[in-house]
Amino acid sequence: MRIELAQAEAMVSVVEHGSFSAAARTLHLTQPALSRRIGALESATGLRLFHRLDRTVRLTAEGEALLPYVRRIMGVQRDAGLAVEELHGKNSGALKVIALPSMVVTDVAPIVATFHREYSQVGLQIAAADDSREIAQLVAEARCDVAVADLEETYPGLSCAPLRRMSLMAIFPPGSELDDDGAEGRWPVVRAADLERHTLVTLPAGTLTRTITDALYLHVGAVPPRVVTTSQRDALAAFALHGVGVTFVPDVMAVSAAAAGASVAVSDAGLTRKLGLVYRRENLSPTLAAFMEVAQRVAASAPETP
Repeated sequence: MRIELAQAEAMVSVVEHGSFSAAARTLHLTQPALSRRIGALESATGLRLFHRLDRTVRLTAEGEALLPYVRRIMGVQRDAGLAVEELHGKNSGALKVIALPSMVVTDVAPIVATFHREYSQVGLQIAAADDSREIAQLVAEARCDVAVADLEETYPGLSCAPLRRMSLMAIFPPGSELDDDGAEGRWPVVRAADLERHTLVTLPAGTLTRTITDALYLHVGAVPPRVVTTSQRDALAAFALHGVGVTFVPDVMAVSAAAAGASVAVSDAGLTRKLGLVYRRENLSPTLAAFMEVAQRVAASAPETP
């Protein structure tokens, strides 16, 4: 069995655009020509890949199973094109970086800032993923080059490079009195009474932040009197600063909130997460290697957080 690049391109385009006619327009083909490519792919694989509906198409179960491998073919073709450009001395390159939304703010931003200063000719695309499962899928299918991710999760078949350990810190509304006064220049340690005086503002169940937050409440034996949930990770600190309640956010965001006037405390639970880079080893181009070197340098030089 041999899958042609044009066939792979046709399948991915139909999936992304939802119809043969839209995919044909995108690929500058006639619809019959596109249909022939899909037919040839189905013949080559011996699989029916699409349910043909009135005006749309939907992948069959076999199509769903094949799609990740077809996307990988497209990704390898893109990687090869970038490698050829680099070998010809065209160091423009391009990278697509993904991360969980909170990590885009806390970790990706400073890495990208340094990388862009040093390699301004490289095009960058930054995107967010909903969870670690999506990160693993996007990297494995070559739909992005590298991810900044939670390395406590597993990424079968992919390579990882550690950057730093991250902890969550509590942000209380400005002026909040805490049981621990944080003497001797250290951060106060959060206590059960501190938490039970405030509404908890947090993310929905199932998110990494919520999972760690629940573990921190359990550690001190506290139960939140009220809970406000939001899907907007970047808004957590703002809710605390406006007096809605207490929230737990990554350490870098908490330090910024403290500078803005929030009362901030740490947990003594020792719950930290290892953050790092997830990538495909076979995709380690000079451009990606340069990005990884910058990421590790930025992480090593960052100020220590609790």
